[in-house]
Amino acid sequence: MLSKYKFLFFFRIPGGDGVGKFSINSTSGVISTLSGLDRETKDAYYLSITAQDAGTPTLTGLCAVFVYISDTNDNKPVFSPTLYLTSISEATPPGTDVIPVHASDVDVGVNAEIEFSIVGGDVKKQFQVRLA
Repeated sequence: MLSKYKFLFFFRIPGGDGVGKFSINSTSGVISTLSGLDRETKDAYYLSITAQDAGTPTLTGLCAVFVYISDTNDNKPVFSPTLYLTSISEATPPGTDVIPVHASDVDVGVNAEIEFSIVGGDVKKQFQVRLA
């Protein structure tokens, strides 16, 4: 049976490191973002939430909300250094390693996995990328 009484609560975010990044609808309690989030800058936020009733005396409840930011593939791999120079003898046998290259990606998980390939300059297909 449904109650004939309507319950009133007033929600707010009084603290936590997510103040200014999140808001809460004061009557529904729905938490929303106020600005863009970037996992590479901050990957989790803590919010302190209160719910206050309209009774006499007014009573307040408190809860903690942790918001974990998942990663999106928003960063490209970066080579370090961005230019590699080397030389090899024309008598170098096939299969000889020429030079290792390094790249990193600040994303995480599958978004940070890097695959190397030669996309130009090797018209005669004399070089290959080998996993170290």
